Amino acid sequence: MIPRQEVLVLTLPRGSGMARLARITSLHFLLQNGLSRLESRRQARKVEAQCRALLKGPRAGPRGRSGREDGGEVVLTLRSGLKALEVICRRSDPSSPRRRLRLERPGSR
Repeated sequence: MIPRQEVLVLTLPRGSGMARLARITSLHFLLQNGLSRLESRRQARKVEAQCRALLKGPRAGPRGRSGREDGGEVVLTLRSGLKALEVICRRSDPSSPRRRLRLERPGSR
């Protein structure tokens, strides 16, 4: 049986609880795709730390028409492929650096 491929994209606004939401989402995604509970928790904590760093960092976007800065959001992309699970954190600005977590899919050897 070939596992289906899924992509989940979550945009998180700036806020103190948003990094925790990234952890919870990542944990559920990793568990659903066959990682053990312990490994899923470890990796989800890494995702939370990465997102927290991006959410706390300086805002990188230009000022919009309203005068507020744009680009403070973080985009969390969760992707399940045939051989790997991938979690990417980045700011909404396309030129911003990406923080990537790639794990071998259980049973893909």
